[in-house]
Amino acid sequence: MKLKFLILWFVLCISVPLLAQNDTLTFKMVDAQTSQYYLQKDWRNLISVAKAAIKQNIDYYYLRLRLGIAYFEIQHYGQSIPHFEKALEMSPNDDLSTEYLYYAYKYTQNDIDALIVLNNSTSKWAKKLIDDQSIFENFFMFGVSRVSQNTGLSEQYKQSFHKALQMAKSPIYSEQFTAEKYFNIQLGGTIRLSPKWRTTVSFQNFRLENHQIVYDPFLMHENTNKVRQNQIQLNNYFRLADRLKMGVYFSYLSSTFNFIEVNSKVAPPIFENIDANLKQFLLGLFVDKSWSHLEFYFGANLLTTPERPSFQSDLYLSYFPMANRKLLYTTGISYLKNKHPESSFVLHQKLKVQLLKPLWLDLEAHWGDMSDWSSDQGYIIYNSIFDVNTVYHLGVNIKLTKKMYLNLAYEYLTQGSEIKTKSLLIENADDQPELYETIKFNTHSIIGGLIWNFLNNGL
Repeated sequence: MKLKFLILWFVLCISVPLLAQNDTLTFKMVDAQTSQYYLQKDWRNLISVAKAAIKQNIDYYYLRLRLGIAYFEIQHYGQSIPHFEKALEMSPNDDLSTEYLYYAYKYTQNDIDALIVLNNSTSKWAKKLIDDQSIFENFFMFGVSRVSQNTGLSEQYKQSFHKALQMAKSPIYSEQFTAEKYFNIQLGGTIRLSPKWRTTVSFQNFRLENHQIVYDPFLMHENTNKVRQNQIQLNNYFRLADRLKMGVYFSYLSSTFNFIEVNSKVAPPIFENIDANLKQFLLGLFVDKSWSHLEFYFGANLLTTPERPSFQSDLYLSYFPMANRKLLYTTGISYLKNKHPESSFVLHQKLKVQLLKPLWLDLEAHWGDMSDWSSDQGYIIYNSIFDVNTVYHLGVNIKLTKKMYLNLAYEYLTQGSEIKTKSLLIENADDQPELYETIKFNTHSIIGGLIWNFLNNGL
C-alpha cells in the first residue's frame, strides 16, 4: 500500500510540470504548428493557436499573415483586416499582405480604403488594376411607381359627423374616395477625384397626383393635387482614417404644386385653381466608422424652406456576426424637428443577407411620422402632401454580369392626415362640432434599377 502511494506521488510530481509546460507556448512550437495547419488548410486550429500565441506576446510577421489568411479563407473578412495591417507594419513592402488586405477591404465594402492600399502598392498586380481604373466609378438609374387608395374614414370622423347630421336632421351620411399616384426616375454617377475623395452627382424627377372625392349633403367636392419636383444632388465622401469616412451632401429641390377644387353641392358650383412654386435646400453631414463586426453611422441634415424648415439627425448601428457583409443587421433611430406637426422619432430596422453568390435580399421597416424625413443621404425625401407613417421594404440585388447589378424591390407604405372641417350649410355652424377626418392610404410601390460599375476591382 505504501509502495503504491509513493508511485502515485511520483507520477503527479512529473505530470504537473509537464502540464504547465504545455500551457506555455514557445516561438518554435507556434511557428511549427501554424505552418503545419496552414499547409493542411486547417484554418480553425490555426486561428486557435495563433490567438493563444499573441496573448503570450509571441508576435511576428508570418504569424499575422497566416492568421489573416485563415480568417480570410473562412470568409471572416472583417476579422482578417487588422492582422494584414499588422503584417504590413512588420513588413511594409510585402505584396502578399497588401493584396489580401485590398480584397478584404473590397469584400467589406470599404472601397476608399481598398483604393488607398492599391495606390500605395508598387506590385505588378496593383499596377495593372490602377492602369485599368477610370475616374468614373459607376452609373445608376432607378425608377419608382406607386399606386395608393384610402381605407375609408376613421371612426372618430364618423361619430363627429353623425352629431352634425343630427343637428341638421338629415339621414344622409358621408362617403369618401381618395387615390394617389406617384412616379419617380433617378439618374446619377460617381466620380473618383482622388484616392481619398469621391463625388456622386444625381438628378431625379418625380410626379405625384392625389385625387379626392367627398360625398356628403354639405361638403360635396372633388380635389386634385398635382406635384412635380426636380432634385439635383451632390454627395462628397472623404476618407479620414482606416475604415473612417465622412460625407457632406447637398440637394436642391424645385417643386410645383397645382391644387384644383370643385364644389358641386352649392349653386353656383365653386371652382378653385391654385398654383404654387417651392424652392428647397437640403444640407447634410455624416460620419461612418466600421470595425470587424460593427459599423457606426451618425448624420444630420437641414431641409430649408421659408414656410417649414426641418432638422433631422440619424443614428445607426450595424452588426455583421460573420465579420463579412453576407449577413448584416442594422437598427437605428431618426429625430425630426419641424413645424408639421411637431418633433417626432422614426425607428428603423434593416436586414441584409446574401442568399446566393449573385443574389442579395433586403428587408427594411420604418415606423414614425415621416413628414419631410430624408433617407439615404437625401436621395429620398418623404414630403408628400400626406404624412408617411410606416414603410415596409422587400428588395433583391442581383449581379447580372461582372460590372452590372439589377435592383428590384416592393415597398408598402401607410399614409395619413387629419383634417378638421365644419359644414357650411348648418345653421349656427360655429356652434356645431368639428369634423375630424383622418385620411388613410395603403400605398404599393414597385422599384427597379440598374447599376453599372466601371471599376476593375479584380473580383
